[in-house]
Amino acid sequence: MIKKIIFILFTIIITLSFSNNNSNKIFLVQDYGKTFKYSFDFKFKLEDIYSASINYEFKFINNTVETSKINDIIKYVEFSQPGFEITYRKLNSITSPDFFKKNFFGYTIVMDNYILLSLNDLYAGINFQKGLFHTSYWINTQNFENSEINIGINNNEIGIDLNLFNINKKITLYYKGLYITMLKDNYELYILNRDFNFYFNKKNNTLNINSKFFSINENKFNIRFPLIENIYLLYSNNGFGLSFYLKI
Repeated sequence: MIKKIIFILFTIIITLSFSNNNSNKIFLVQDYGKTFKYSFDFKFKLEDIYSASINYEFKFINNTVETSKINDIIKYVEFSQPGFEITYRKLNSITSPDFFKKNFFGYTIVMDNYILLSLNDLYAGINFQKGLFHTSYWINTQNFENSEINIGINNNEIGIDLNLFNINKKITLYYKGLYITMLKDNYELYILNRDFNFYFNKKNNTLNINSKFFSINENKFNIRFPLIENIYLLYSNNGFGLSFYLKI
C-alpha cells in the first residue's frame, strides 16, 4: 500500500511540473471497472525544434501495480533543425515504404531528405526524389546481403513502390499515412497519424491498434463509447466500466 501511495505522489509531482509549460498538454485518463487504470498522456512541443507524445499508465490488479512497457510509452518523437531531424513514428515527405516501416518501429535520422539512417536495425539509406519518381537504396551495415533497392511513383499522396532485391517481389501501395505491403505469402497494413496508429501482419496474425477510443495489444483491448463530455462507457477484456478523459 505504501508503494502505491509513493508511486501516485511521484506521478502527480511529475505531472504538475510538466503542466507549467503552456506549450505542453497533459491528459489524465481514468478507467474504472474490475481493475483501476490511470493513464497520463503528455504532449510536448518546443516550436520548430521538438515535439513528442508520451503515454504512461499504471493499473491496480489484486493488490499489485502494473505499469506500461517501454515499447508502449512513446507515441511519437520529432526533433528537427534545418537539414537534420531525428524522428519516431512521424510522417515525412520521404515516401519510401522501407523508410516508413523503419520509422514506424524505431528511430531514424534524416539529413537533407537525402541521407537516411535507421537506429533500430542499422540500415543506412540514400533517397532520390524527382517529380513523380523516387528511388531509395538501403544498405544493411551488418549484412550487405540484406541490402535493398526500391523504386516507385507517387504524387505525394498516393503511390506504388517495388522492392527489387526481395525474392518475394514485395510491392507496397500507399495513400498518405496508410501503407499496404504485399508479399508472396503475406501482407502488412500500416496506418499512422499523430493520434492513431495501426499495424496488422497476416502471416504472424499480429494486430496492434492505439488510439483514444480503441486499443488492442497482445489480446488486451479497450473500447470507449462517448456518453457525455469527458465521460465514456468502457468495454475491455476485463468487462464493462467507466472512463474519464480530463485535461490537466
